[in-house]
Amino acid sequence: MQTTPQLRPMSIGDVLDAAFRLYRQHFLVFLGISALLQVPMAVLQSVAQYVLAGQAFRDIMAFAERPPIPRPGQSPLEVLPVQQYLVLAGVTAGISLLYYLVVYNLTTAALANAVAQARQGRPVSILGAYALSPRTYLALIAASTVPVVGSVLIFGVTMGCAIGAAGVVGSRLEGGGIAAVIVGTLLALGLVMLLLLLLVFIFVRLALTTQVIVLERAGPLRGIGRSWRLTGPGFWRVLLAVVLMGIISYAVSSLPATVVSTAVTIASGSPLNNFGLNQGLTSLVAYAGLILALPLQLAVYTVLYDDLRVRSEGYDLELRANQI
Repeated sequence: MQTTPQLRPMSIGDVLDAAFRLYRQHFLVFLGISALLQVPMAVLQSVAQYVLAGQAFRDIMAFAERPPIPRPGQSPLEVLPVQQYLVLAGVTAGISLLYYLVVYNLTTAALANAVAQARQGRPVSILGAYALSPRTYLALIAASTVPVVGSVLIFGVTMGCAIGAAGVVGSRLEGGGIAAVIVGTLLALGLVMLLLLLLVFIFVRLALTTQVIVLERAGPLRGIGRSWRLTGPGFWRVLLAVVLMGIISYAVSSLPATVVSTAVTIASGSPLNNFGLNQGLTSLVAYAGLILALPLQLAVYTVLYDDLRVRSEGYDLELRANQI
């Protein structure tokens, strides 16, 4: 039976409480939605890293442990394992793009849909959560490329300015030496910090793009624009939610994966030994953590999306009017 959710302006504590309650009530279904695509992706990543990039990684580590001495006149490119670096970078970039553009977008869309259905008292199922139109999925994929391209451009411009400014300052400082190095380093670090703050700001303002596209059936540009407008008045509340979800995700995914990788490396005595086992266990633990954390993250963001609409658009009054 469909019911109208009891919407009202909520504190960040209320948002978290409502999200955790939904997470507990629908834990197995949310877990199934999160695992449906991520389990095959975990298997694919483990196989790709071991089969395609394993030998390249071992060659790079062997080079790092005992780098050959170049002959007089020999080009550094003839000594460095350039081909192995390219293989490793290509496999890593390919897996990352596949996960971010396809698996992550489809999973978060299904979870946002499931959370919204649960808040309205509708039945929630694993396959039903994925029953969204191809247009919605394509809009999500298109929207997700915007922050990636923007971040790359901002990073490139900032680093270029930092390097150029450091070079100019170093060339004009009398006495050169340590003074030039210190000033150039501080300038570069300052620009990098500004870059990181700008990227955090953009990420927070676009944090609700998935909710807008899935729940309002918006296109990519409208989804980005709506998220930007909704998060403006509640920026600090959204930032707090993003930071909390980042800490939880790190605690249940990245940190355990790092611990497992370190333990396997210590036990084997070298990163080269048991490389396949190390990568396989690390990926397994990381994906297990993501499967657990993503439903909670989407629950928090979806409840926060409703709350911001209540505060800025009278969304609760709109729902009540539709029930009359």
